[in-house]
Amino acid sequence: MKTVETLNEGLKREYRLTITAKDIDARVDDEVKAIAPTVRMPGFRPGKVPPNLIRKMHGEALSADALNKAIDAGVRDLMTKEKLRPALQPAVSLEDGYERGKDAELTVALEVLPEIEAPSIDGLKLERLTVAADDAAVMAKIEEFAAQMKRFEDAPKTKKAATGDQVIIDFAGSVDGVAFDGGTGEDMAVEIGSGQLIPGFEDLHTHSSYRILGAALIAPVMLAAATVGIVSTGPGFTLFGLLPLGTADSGGLFGTAAEKTYILFGLLIGLAFGPVQASSRSYMARSVTAAESGRYFGIYALAGRATSFAAPFLVATVTAASGSARLGMAVIIIFLLGGLWILAGTPYPADKPAE
Repeated sequence: MKTVETLNEGLKREYRLTITAKDIDARVDDEVKAIAPTVRMPGFRPGKVPPNLIRKMHGEALSADALNKAIDAGVRDLMTKEKLRPALQPAVSLEDGYERGKDAELTVALEVLPEIEAPSIDGLKLERLTVAADDAAVMAKIEEFAAQMKRFEDAPKTKKAATGDQVIIDFAGSVDGVAFDGGTGEDMAVEIGSGQLIPGFEDLHTHSSYRILGAALIAPVMLAAATVGIVSTGPGFTLFGLLPLGTADSGGLFGTAAEKTYILFGLLIGLAFGPVQASSRSYMARSVTAAESGRYFGIYALAGRATSFAAPFLVATVTAASGSARLGMAVIIIFLLGGLWILAGTPYPADKPAE
């Protein structure tokens, strides 16, 4: 094999290699000997096919394989002979017009790693820095190790989780009802108060059920109280006469004290109605199992539709029959107290056994 350097600029190197036809043919002979024991041909026993017939049958493939091996060997010899350290895989290209039985001309182009002389370290001095740990730092590290080795025991099912307790939780996070990657966990061990999860998550797990339960119970009571206030308000009094009101009219819209009181009770209804809608959905989600959620939320929607029709109908009917708007509004109290009675008997949360 002949080697000629054609480029030497900076880190770039290029060489022209000539692989003789004789070298390639010798490699073809080696390939024939290697595959001869496995070649089968009609009229010959296995392994007894003459080499010239093998060349005739597989000459094209054998020549291509021999040429590739010759090129690989030539590039390796070039790297060793010239002591080259390629920065990247060398680019090897075979000259156009190559034919079997002729010498193969190829070009090898590459970039080499630069030669860097090791700097002298004679005379260098190193200073060892030491930091003394005070008793507080040592104790803090000991407490950290102790916290990592903490052991937990199973608690009764009736025990409420508190700071320092470990709970096993499943959770699923979503944005606008769509789950996001990394927002779901199953059988995750979390120590309450450790700050292991995002801020507020541990507090949510420990207390949110009771906040939702409280909102779901308090809001209907507020609605019932406001409705009673509206029903009990008349000209010059409220709360069925327990609280007298002035009858003077200041003029304009809602000029009397009774009218202002009526508006006050209406605002109380407005304040309670938003939270009760939000908490009722959360309460419903926690009061049923995942397998039953579709069925119960369907009933929830149907009950809302039915109530939105039945309540105004009964208010109008009673008002027309009695001639009293206060008696008509009193029908709402029946709906609120009925809902409160149903709510009080609902298992909460869903996995709490019925007593």
